[in-house]
Order: sequence, then structure tokens, then C-alpha cells
Amino acid sequence: MGTNVLEIFEKEVHGLIRKIVDVCLKLDKDFENAAHLQELMRCFHTLKGSARAVQFLSVLRVAHDMEGIYHDLLDTGKAPTSDLVDLSLYATDIIGTLVRSGNSDKESAPEDFFELVNAYNEGNPLNIPRPSHHSNGASDNASEGESGGEGSPTAPVLDADMVEAPIYAPQQANSQILDKLLGLAGELTVAVSAIQNQRRNFQQFSSELINTTREIGSNIRLGAQDNQLEGGQTGQESLLGLNKIYTKNLEELEHFEARLMNLSSSLSNQVTEARLVAVDSILTGLPRVVRDLAKELNKECRIEVSGDSTRVDSAVVETISVPLLHLVRNALSHGIESPNDRRKAGKSPEGLVKIEVRRLSTEVQLIILDDGNGIDLDAIRDAVIGRGDVSLETWNSLSNDEQLQFIFLPGFSTSKTVTEVSGRGFGLDIVKSEVEQIGGRIEVETNSGIGTRFVVYAPLSLSLLHSLLVVGGKHPYFGRQLYCFPTSEVKQVRRVSLEDIRTVDGQDAVRIDDHTLKLFRFSRVMKLEAIHANIAEQHVLIIGNEKTNYALIVDEVLGDNEIVSRPLAQQLKSIEHVSGSALLLDGGIALIADVKDMVQTLSTAQHLGSQEESVDESATGTEKQGRILIVEDSVTVREVERHVLASAGYDVVTAVDGKDGLNKIKRGHFDVIVSDVDMPRLDGIEMIRQLRSQERYATIPIIVVSYKDRKEDRQKALDVGATYYVTKSEFDSGEMLELIADLIGRG
Repeated sequence: MGTNVLEIFEKEVHGLIRKIVDVCLKLDKDFENAAHLQELMRCFHTLKGSARAVQFLSVLRVAHDMEGIYHDLLDTGKAPTSDLVDLSLYATDIIGTLVRSGNSDKESAPEDFFELVNAYNEGNPLNIPRPSHHSNGASDNASEGESGGEGSPTAPVLDADMVEAPIYAPQQANSQILDKLLGLAGELTVAVSAIQNQRRNFQQFSSELINTTREIGSNIRLGAQDNQLEGGQTGQESLLGLNKIYTKNLEELEHFEARLMNLSSSLSNQVTEARLVAVDSILTGLPRVVRDLAKELNKECRIEVSGDSTRVDSAVVETISVPLLHLVRNALSHGIESPNDRRKAGKSPEGLVKIEVRRLSTEVQLIILDDGNGIDLDAIRDAVIGRGDVSLETWNSLSNDEQLQFIFLPGFSTSKTVTEVSGRGFGLDIVKSEVEQIGGRIEVETNSGIGTRFVVYAPLSLSLLHSLLVVGGKHPYFGRQLYCFPTSEVKQVRRVSLEDIRTVDGQDAVRIDDHTLKLFRFSRVMKLEAIHANIAEQHVLIIGNEKTNYALIVDEVLGDNEIVSRPLAQQLKSIEHVSGSALLLDGGIALIADVKDMVQTLSTAQHLGSQEESVDESATGTEKQGRILIVEDSVTVREVERHVLASAGYDVVTAVDGKDGLNKIKRGHFDVIVSDVDMPRLDGIEMIRQLRSQERYATIPIIVVSYKDRKEDRQKALDVGATYYVTKSEFDSGEMLELIADLIGRG
């Protein structure tokens, strides 16, 4: 299996582990909620399926046993015991370690886990090993007794890349925000129309003023009595009347200009609001960190979170996730004392780590505080003087706030020894750097014996995107189409001439800086008509990934722009290689190119070059044997199935669930549909039922591919209209390909 599929599998495993941990912590507080059991069974079921797809048998074995436990609990109605949460979390630790190490053979899974599973099934008490905590390589900094210096380790599956914020997909704004945007857009249109009318009136006035002035001048030269014009009105009176018209029009114009500015500002605010996501997306993993690390350090601690529904730009949330994780670790490992020490100090044996999130006018404020022993300034003094950073005289001249800033120095540590938890000398410098990179700042306060308080300020939005505006091509209905390429994802902009272009293995290529790059025309990638047919002396964008670069011809480069990324309207979401839209300064609309998605397509594309705009697939040898839709929620299984069918010569389209599958079926023709059963939003059974209720989809072959091999599951699918039902273990067999070929042949 290719590394791409394994990378997809690893990402999916990390996401599922985060979800399992979150649900386990909920189950820990509410064992009677069957919904938690159902969700955990589903997560382990998906893990098992994904592992089977890539033959990661060790993970499959662990996930299978955990799924069985939850399946039995739901079937029998038995209540789970308190050991179930520990066992489930231990299973995620094992799975994370197996995936990270690449141990995929069946025997790699530790036998003690399966002994624990048997013990749980038999109702015996469990002695679950504590997680083997370790540092993630960027988490240490201060001394024992400090809450601000050193990152504490986490369980193997809970290092930063697993508990930090997930990769955020573009967030769909809720209906209320969309309604506001629609209303504001309508008002803006009316206001613009009104200003245009005022401009026409102003132009008419200017014309009349010029003509009247000429008439007055002519009358004066002719010696007309009292400069009187026809109708008895003097030239002066005429000018005064025109001045009144001018003044009135000018006032109205200014009024509408102010209205337009207010509406534009409101629209901008609403668009920003639509980008925001709740901060709780990066807080859900922290209780697990505190729970496991407290056990590791023989401490007692609870975590309290307030303001977790505060909405912040998704890019900001992703950036601050790791700094937040470090600060929480530091608070527990160095701020919170041992239960005995806390009792001696007259405190509760259970410490407290508290996180408060507050939304200010233009910033988000995160407060991370603990009720521990505080930061030891004497230890900081000894460390910085020992490092030669300052002299004792200089140190004594500094304020407490200035002295505390030394904990943010790279390589700073006050710990005497190096352990898994302390003494490596990196952590808060990274926290400070990450926060400052997005224009934020961090403050720290401490009180000896009372605790430490870190305050992180971050901008509310990072919606402004520096981009390169280009002409992508011509649409048959909408004309010239503009696209924005994020400048961070464009490596170079060059001009090419005919002598730079050649053909390599039937694919256009261009020679740039001693490198030959595959050459594609952007208009063809986006299924548009090229505006300039001649490619000589046209702009080429160099895009790519860490492995390969590609040259992309665009019709015209219009320059750099600062844009605000907006979500795509529902009717535009079917457009490939587009991540959003932007309103330009002249009122026009540009689509934002999804460069990563485009690079993925170019890596396997053929004949999207710059020569003929229409390519006969049969003539080039790329004619497809049939068009197949795969409907599967597991990204790993989906990619495996796509790879198998594409390798067999089929044109393959994928959908992430039944809802997505229905949308894609309505937009295009498919010879065969391959669908899973258990999926979010709309499962496979309901999707098939809806398809079969429509006459035009009554005969399209539908193959259900599922891990469920029970007779009742098979019959349920066939009853709603599935043509065939196979298990996922049979999918990659020659018989499956023969079945699909036979179905397409019959069609």
C-alpha cells in the first residue's frame, strides 16, 4: 500500500483517537448514557475498518476487541464499570503507539491488553498500566515549583500533534448568520443603485450649469437689460437655483456614501463572524492530559473551563492550540504541589487548573491559572546569572515583571536534573514565538504560595489573506473568471516562451531554472475556456509540495491583493479546487484556489496541458471503462477502494457519506455505486432507499460493501434495493472487479 494511503490512515486514526478520548471523559461522568456507548462502539468499528483496509492488523485486533465490549454492553443492556474508561483510554494509547511505530503485524499488539479485555468481560477488577508519558520535543522550561516553565509529558497518543486543534475544514455558517449576510448584501445593492442615480443627477446638473453659464455670459456681452434671461429670471437667480440643486444632490450623495460605508462595514463584520469557530474544539483534549499527567505525577488535580463557546477565527484557534497545551502541562507539572505539600500549606489536596476564554473587541483572551506554589524568582535569578545573561546588579535593578520575562528565553531551565518531565530547556520560548507570529502577546503573573496566571492575547480573526489575483479563463455563461492564489502557496511567478516548452512522455513540460516541470493550463484544470490561445510569453505559476513542483499557465496575472476569505455559497460548493470566495475592491467576485487539492489532482493528471483545448480520450488511450461512485465515510477505506478501481481503469468519484453521495449522483451519471452502510448524516441504507424511490435511479447497480457479515444485515440492504452485498475483506479481490465489469457490461 502506498505511503499516501498510510498517511491518510494515520491522520484518520489520530482524529478518531481524539474523539474516543472526548467521549470516554463524558462516559466517566455519566455511565448510564447509552449514547456514549453507541458512539464509542462506532469509533472503534471505524478504526477496525480502516485498519483492515491498509492491513494494519495490530490496530485491527485491538479495535475489534474494544468494539466487541461495547457491542455486548448495548446488546445485553449491562451497565459499564468504572474500569471501562481506563481500558478504552489504554486502548487508544496502544493504537497510537502502534501507528506511530508502524508495527502493523498482528502480534505487535501487547498481550497484556487482551488479558485485560478478558478480565473485564469476566467482571474482574483491572490493573491497567499507567501511560508511559514522554516529552514531545518542545515542552520543557522551568523549575519544580514553577507553573510557567516546563511542558509536561503526555501519554503516547496525547502528544501535541494529537490533542491540538484538528485541521479545520471550512466552517459552514449557521442559517442565522447567512440570513444576516443575505439581508446586508441586498441593502448594499440598493445603496449602490441609489448612488449611481445620484451620480447621473449630478452629471445632469453639471451639464445644465455649464450651458446656463454660457447663456449668462452671452447676455452680458450683448448688453441685455439687467442681464435678464427669458422668463424674467436674472442670470444670478438662475445660478442660485442651480446651486440649490447642486447642494441638495451633494447632500444626498454624501448621505448614501455614508450609508454604503456603514453597510460595507457591517457586511465585513458578518463575514468575519461566519469564519469563527468555538474555542471548545481545542479544549476537549485537555481533561485527558490533566487526568493522565496527575496520575503520572501522583498529584490530584481538576480542570475547569469557562467561555469555551467563545467563537474565534479558525486559523487563530489552530495556532494557539499548542501553546495552550504547553501552559496547561506546565501548570500541572510545576505549579500544582503534591497532595501532602498542599495539606501542609493549608490547601485542598486537589489542585486546580482553570482556563478562561474571553472575547474582547478585537482580541481573544485566554487565561490559564493554577492555585499552585507560584514561580520561584530566586531559582530564575540563579539560572540567568549562571548562564551569564545578566549580572546580579542588573537583576536587582529589574522589576518582578521584567525578571519573569527570562522564562521565555530559548533554552532556559532552572531544573537541576533532566527527566521525562523537566530540565530540557525548551517550551515557553516556543509558546511566546507561536503567539507572536499571529500578532498576539503573552503575559505572566505569579504569587508565591498562591499560584500563577498566564494571559494569552490573540487577534480575533486572521481572515485577511495575501493573494495573487489571476484571470483563470472564460465561463460560457459568466464570462471572465478571476481566481486568488494564496501567495504562501505560489513558489514562483514566471513568463514562458515557446522555446521553453517541450513534450515529455506525451505531457507538456517547461524548462525552468534547470528543472523540467510538467506544464498544465489552469483553464483546462478548472474546465474553462482559455482567453489567450497562444501560450507564448504567458505567466506561469509554480506550485507544488515538498516532493514535486508543477507549472500552471494562467491567462493573466493582475497583481497582489489583500482579501477576506468567505465561505462558498451552497450552489458553488460543487466546483473543484476552490476553497472559498473573495469580494474584490471593485465589487467583483474571485474564487480562492485550493492549491493543495489542485496539486493532488495534477500529480495523477494527464492531458491537461496547453495544447489542444479538447482531447479525445479514446485517441490518447485514456478512455475509462466506466464511471463509479464510492460512498464511504472512512477516508482510509475510501482511498483504498478508489485506488483499486482507478488502477483497474475506472473513472472514480468519491463521497464522504450518504448525503454527499446523493448530491453527487444528482449532478452526474454513474455506471455503478459502491456504498458503505454505517455513515454519519445519512447512512447507506437510507441513501439507497431514497435513490430507489426515484424512477431514474431504479436500475443503477448498487454494491454495498460492509464489515457486517450477519445475515440480517445483508438482507436489510438487499430489501431496500441493493444489487449486491459484499464484505470489505472481499473488496480487493479479483471477483469484485469481475462483478463490477459484468454489471457495467450489462448496462
